[in-house]
Amino acid sequence: MVDGSIQVPPAYSIDALNRQTPNPEFSTWLRIDQTIRSWLFATLSRDVLIDVRDLKHSYEIWERLESRFMSANLARSMELKRLFNQIKKKHDQSMDNYLREIKTLADDLATINCPVPQREILKTTIMGLGPEYESLFTAMSLFGQNFPFETLCNHLLELEQRVLYLRSQESQSLHQAFGAAISSPRQSPGQQPT
Repeated sequence: MVDGSIQVPPAYSIDALNRQTPNPEFSTWLRIDQTIRSWLFATLSRDVLIDVRDLKHSYEIWERLESRFMSANLARSMELKRLFNQIKKKHDQSMDNYLREIKTLADDLATINCPVPQREILKTTIMGLGPEYESLFTAMSLFGQNFPFETLCNHLLELEQRVLYLRSQESQSLHQAFGAAISSPRQSPGQQPT
């Protein structure tokens, strides 16, 4: 009814004697229309209600709402696509947080009827990573991108653990080397070892 698929019947019908009589189909249609109109009004915020309160029929309200929110949807989809295409993992950001950010943007786009293809989600995820994940980028280039996002997430979380472990080992080695350098006696440039 609200989308115009059910046409408004004429308010009056002409009988055999060429007299106008109230059309019972119109009365039924009007009762249903006014019920839908009240349902629509009950669900709208005050700001939106002001924009449609003067309209008499549910299909008019629907058309106005559709027109109003289509332009808002377009702007929202453009902003979400921009954010999605520019997403990068920050140096101090956890992989889990980064992946959640990508998933949220992809879900938000799907919600407004702009779904992101799986292949694009994978590509954007990989492209947003730092150089320590270059090996994964190379592997994906060689083996293709025909696997679910969840599989990529699992691999990235495992790889993050490995990167963190290697960094901690590297840091530990540096601390040990620094400690050894501090504890050994220093010699002046011209001094002979004793």
